[in-house]
Amino acid sequence: MTRLFQVFQRYDLDAPTAGVAPTYPDVAKAFGVSATDVTNYLSAARKTFRRLLLDRLRSICGDTAEFESEARHLLRGGLR
Repeated sequence: MTRLFQVFQRYDLDAPTAGVAPTYPDVAKAFGVSATDVTNYLSAARKTFRRLLLDRLRSICGDTAEFESEARHLLRGGLR
C-alpha cells in the first residue's frame, strides 16, 4: 500500500468511522512525514479518488443527464 493511500485511509476513511478527527500534524507524526506532505498526499489522493469515481460512474450511467445527476448527488455540490 502506498504512503499516499495510507494517509488518505487514515485521515479520510478511518477517522470519520472512529469518531476521532486527527489533525494533519497527528497523521504526519504517525507516518514520519511533514504536515505539508500530508496536505499534498491528501490532495493527490482525493483528486485520484474523484477521477476514478467519476470514470466508474460514467461507465454505468445510461446518459449524460443521469451521470450529472448521480455525480452531483455523490459529490454534493455538482461537477467542478
